[in-house]
Amino acid sequence: MKLDITTSEPRKLSAASRAGPCPQAEDDDGAAKYLYELSRDAILFLDRTGKILCINPCGIQLSGYSAEELRGANIFDLLLLPEDHSAVRQMLQDAVKGRARECEVRWRTNDGAIVHFAGASVPRFSASGEFLSTLCTLRDVTEGKRAEEALRESEERYRVLVEFSPNSICVHRDGKLLYVNPAGVRLFGATDLAELVGRSVLDFIHPDSLPVVRERLRRLRAGGTAPLIEERFVTLNGDVRDVEVTAIPITYENGPAAQVIIRDITERKQGEEKLRASEQVARGQVEALTYSLDVLATAPAPDKFLGQMLSTIGRLLKAQSVILWLLDEANDSLVLRAAAQGTNFAAADPAHPFIRNPLLWKKDKVLQETVFTGAPVICEDVEDDPRVSSAIREYFKSKGTKKYLTIPTLVGGRVKGFIGIRHEARPRYRPEEIELAQALAHQAMLAIQLNEFAEQSRQAAILEERNRMARDIHDTLAQGFTGVIVQLEAVEDAIACCRRKEANEHLRRASELARQSLNEARRSVHALRPQALQRGNFWEALKGIVKNTTAGTTLHTRFELRGKLRELPLVWEENLLHIGQEALTNALKYARPRNFETRLICNTKELRLELRDDGGGFKINGRHDGFGLAGMRERVEQMGGQLKVTSSRGKGTKVIVTLPYNHESVL
Repeated sequence: MKLDITTSEPRKLSAASRAGPCPQAEDDDGAAKYLYELSRDAILFLDRTGKILCINPCGIQLSGYSAEELRGANIFDLLLLPEDHSAVRQMLQDAVKGRARECEVRWRTNDGAIVHFAGASVPRFSASGEFLSTLCTLRDVTEGKRAEEALRESEERYRVLVEFSPNSICVHRDGKLLYVNPAGVRLFGATDLAELVGRSVLDFIHPDSLPVVRERLRRLRAGGTAPLIEERFVTLNGDVRDVEVTAIPITYENGPAAQVIIRDITERKQGEEKLRASEQVARGQVEALTYSLDVLATAPAPDKFLGQMLSTIGRLLKAQSVILWLLDEANDSLVLRAAAQGTNFAAADPAHPFIRNPLLWKKDKVLQETVFTGAPVICEDVEDDPRVSSAIREYFKSKGTKKYLTIPTLVGGRVKGFIGIRHEARPRYRPEEIELAQALAHQAMLAIQLNEFAEQSRQAAILEERNRMARDIHDTLAQGFTGVIVQLEAVEDAIACCRRKEANEHLRRASELARQSLNEARRSVHALRPQALQRGNFWEALKGIVKNTTAGTTLHTRFELRGKLRELPLVWEENLLHIGQEALTNALKYARPRNFETRLICNTKELRLELRDDGGGFKINGRHDGFGLAGMRERVEQMGGQLKVTSSRGKGTKVIVTLPYNHESVL
């Protein structure tokens, strides 16, 4: 704030007016002294240099200093803000010349506060015309200044909010536009405000929305508030946009008007459609992979399982056909393993170029890229893609195929074949579709591996490895995708309530859980340690998995560690982690609990893991006592411990694992 010292013209005082009463003069008038003492304004006398000659009680109180500290002190050194020095010096110079002034000054008090004053200065002269002092009367206007500053700041914030708001804000009176902010100018399709002022808002409303808008205008004229609704909006260039509109009555330039806030939701609606599409693909992943787990655990006929996997790919990706080819390393040729036509398992076409000549794939650059890179390869245009061999191009064209996708099947990081997925005309392949195809290709190859293990030998070691793989896959994918289902259900709820940000967050968690579970399954195939255990012990890993699976849901989780956790054998940590996951999965799939509690008790003799839920419970050895509980028992027996599962209808489930320490288990 700048010091205002010239709000009125300086006035030359007459000789009679120069001799005002001074409280320090022995002959001062008693009424003047009384006014000096009781005034609510600060009154002080200054010499020509700014030294305080005397100051009244109000001035002393407002300064925060004592009378002794003030009397004789220079106002420039003790009270005035540096920014006001030059103006006050000018005021003192005018006083010496006999000029009275109105002024605004600021003090910094003893405790550091700033006080704003509005007042006047009057020079005092002796009877002989000698300058005596400058009399200043100052009124505290701090609260008023603060109110003015607050009002200016509020107005500035409102101006910035309106000018830089991403939403369109306009003001109209009786339907005629008076003002439109920059975002609104862009939404209307104009180049500047002048194109819009004076136009009727009805000029920009789609015919479908006109009845609703006319009713809103009627309500606004009557002084009412129009609630938030969706409308269809037409820009100057004819584009139709979906918008959300709310309107409130205001006073604008001395007259009643309405302020309207318009939010373009066209992109949001498109985003919601994409979100729903992504959710459908994610659900397809869960459906297909859950099926693969069930058939892996029950060891069905390999051909039936492969056919189902290929049919599932065909159904989810709406493909013409899906074929699994394997590489015969002995002669470097292709071998047809399984095929599906549309959504049905079927025999491959004998006229297919690769069936007629199994070595022909070497001339096709798409397949060479697939085999040598170990990554999916997309052909978006069969007719013009130079990588496609002439034989495959002519065959695909005869079948109406416009584009196709090849997914490599890998074992131990080596390409063992590929899955070819053909399509007629369709949009470009989405990343989530490719990821789905990769996941199912992995499951198909896993089934082939398991079958080869069983056929090669009936030895106990092979059977044990097969069981381990099936159990580990169940304990990673089945449990992980239960968490995916929980998050996808939360997505549906969020979409239904138009909470897009929350829906995106749940979908992100679902995607992350799916990737983590697939990675864990791959690690299991290679007999590697679970990734969650790479960063710490099983207790921290288990807590992380439980929290990540249930994040954003209504399930309340609780963790308790009693005693000090020892360093455990790797097999113990893996088994305990999977047992915890299985208990959580069973609770989410069957029990629908409100609470899930995980407790680990460690003492000098044993380790005890307790997992409890307050869900619906089940009958032990009933239909739920399947592969999951059997896997738990196998893992506990492998560690030389005891497993106790107690449950009853309506009373929840408790799983207790007790592991006694021995020489081998304590590292």
